[in-house]
Amino acid sequence: MKGAQVLAALLVLACIGLLALQAGEPLLWTAKDTENPAEADLSAAEKINAKGAASLVPLMQDILGQGSTVVLSVQVKDFESAEKDLKEYAEMTHSVDNLVVNLDLTGTDIDEFRQKSRENLESLTTLVNGTERLEEIRVEYRDEKDPGKVYSLVYEGEALKKELQGAATTYERAAAKTVAIGEKYEADTAAHEESVKTFRGIVGEETKGGIALPPPALGLAIEPGEARFGDLITLRGTAPAGKTVEAFVDSRQAGSAHSTGVYAIEHRIERGRAGPHLAYVQSGDAVSGLVEFTVLASPADLTLAANESMVSGTLTAQGRGVAGARIALLIDGTEATRLTTGEGGRYEDTINLAAGRHTLQAVFSGEGFPLDPAESPEVVVERGGLPVAAAAFLILLGGIGVVLYRRRRKEEDVTPVLAERLVPPPPEEEEDVPVTVAGLPPEEAAVALWQGLADAAERQYGVKNARSLTPREIAAALTETPAQEAAAAFAMLYEAIRYAGLPCGENEVAHLEALYHAVREPGG
Repeated sequence: MKGAQVLAALLVLACIGLLALQAGEPLLWTAKDTENPAEADLSAAEKINAKGAASLVPLMQDILGQGSTVVLSVQVKDFESAEKDLKEYAEMTHSVDNLVVNLDLTGTDIDEFRQKSRENLESLTTLVNGTERLEEIRVEYRDEKDPGKVYSLVYEGEALKKELQGAATTYERAAAKTVAIGEKYEADTAAHEESVKTFRGIVGEETKGGIALPPPALGLAIEPGEARFGDLITLRGTAPAGKTVEAFVDSRQAGSAHSTGVYAIEHRIERGRAGPHLAYVQSGDAVSGLVEFTVLASPADLTLAANESMVSGTLTAQGRGVAGARIALLIDGTEATRLTTGEGGRYEDTINLAAGRHTLQAVFSGEGFPLDPAESPEVVVERGGLPVAAAAFLILLGGIGVVLYRRRRKEEDVTPVLAERLVPPPPEEEEDVPVTVAGLPPEEAAVALWQGLADAAERQYGVKNARSLTPREIAAALTETPAQEAAAAFAMLYEAIRYAGLPCGENEVAHLEALYHAVREPGG
């Protein structure tokens, strides 16, 4: 009677597994025409994971509010808090990145919200770092005695002010979009709208007045006036012969040259944002005027190749590899790791996929480069293991085997025969106490029973280092022993739970427990 109950339960379990294959993930379908603005826009993606949809609007609300928090911390010059607030903002935008991928929302207004939030992140980063550095420059300028260093500080300050003005304009434009989208989803956008005014006010205070620029003593022109990623620009002009001329772009040294009365310094466009940039040259105490040039945004191309243990790819733009870029690797829609491109824009890393079918994609946000965001095509990887339906079928077969075996044991006396490859059982050093899982959550109970089965295989059948083996390896080691069928059934059910996504509840734990005892006490 007990065997029949086990068989019936396993049949039910198999049916659930087969249904799970068809049911898949719960989907929330939204109507195309609805009076609720949130539902109307979410329907643009056609199908949305219910849990993700529920978390989407609150996350948008948090992002809208967090931008204001960053700006207010800068306003009171609490830069330590501003940096922490900025980090939280970055984490929120990263969460939106994951949701857009998970919910397949590319091309929707949610995707636009994500992109504009990324622009806001870059603007807020410029605000925090720029205003903090300007405070430091003011102190350094008062104490500096070296004329050459004074000029460098003055020009660095002017370059930072230009960056802040550009950031304020970018933030205002991006905020107009994020506010409009937020209002569609009935989010409170008041704090975000106020942050635009506060941002502009901070920049106005930081850029008014200032230190008088020294008269230019060196000539400077930049060719071409517009450039893209990978292009060379040339800074050329006049300077006293025999002197070394140093070039600075956005207050960072960008090269040097020996002057023969004229000089020419080439600088390749790689890092930095798209938009206006400032350059100047210096030779000793003599400096040029500030000259502006523009970097235009360029499209990027991101590739991905993957197998069950390795991923690799390249990030290129304008026919050149992009080195030093951060690439997010998404596995089944969730960021698994971040990689950095090396020479030629190449990246690679090892991965450890669970058994089953997985979708991988590489994503580049564009941050830190004058490049548009880029995503690789999705790559599907199959790792050896049991699909849900196959696992359910094998569980069914294993369950039938256990029932038939137990019935056969009642009719004939079977003497345990161990395979020759098994070593003699080790001497017992402690009391053999069976595993109890009462009160444990189902998944923890399943792990405890698996560990108990491994211990039984090692203690009673001499399987060496059983806990380091997989369930399937232990089942193979117990071939031609009284525990053969029970171990095989246990392995099938446990692997279906751990690797094939089969839900683990009280019924599954009860089946595992019965199979564990059948291995530990065959015929008992």
